[in-house]
Amino acid sequence: QAQPLQQLLVAPAFGAGLPSMPAGDAAGPAPPITAAQYHARLATPAAEDAFSAMDGDADGKLGIEEYRSTASMSFSPPLSPKEVEYTFKGFDADSDNSISPNEFFGVLNIGHFFQTPQAIAVAAGQPEPVIDDPAPMPVFVPAVPAPSALAPLDAPPAPAPSGPVASPSS
Repeated sequence: QAQPLQQLLVAPAFGAGLPSMPAGDAAGPAPPITAAQYHARLATPAAEDAFSAMDGDADGKLGIEEYRSTASMSFSPPLSPKEVEYTFKGFDADSDNSISPNEFFGVLNIGHFFQTPQAIAVAAGQPEPVIDDPAPMPVFVPAVPAPSALAPLDAPPAPAPSGPVASPSS
């Protein structure tokens, strides 16, 4: 059974694993918060200070519980539970259930949640990852007879053998 186009467009728009949202217009539902709104609601003027304030255990990354517990004091007005879940998943580009400084500042620099790790690296000023192929593909060269063994293309066909033809014996 065919699904309406509107339902097909909505599903992947906001990242895997998010709770389903009611369908909006043809472009999909409006997110609960945009990256610009998030940035504007930070309680500190500098994003670096906000990240440090949210990193309660000072390990250099934000886990979901750490993020949830600081959502009320790091934002004005505080983030709603829906906004906390949405923004956490929107920052976590590599899906490791934590937000690194590069993910946090990369999303804020780009201005949109749910970025790829490659886009985050570029926004953070890192070179794009290079995939090294440790085992290069072998080059296969077909066996071709030496040129002297080949008849020229414009040569007449070879004469048929003359005389009796031996038949195979059993």
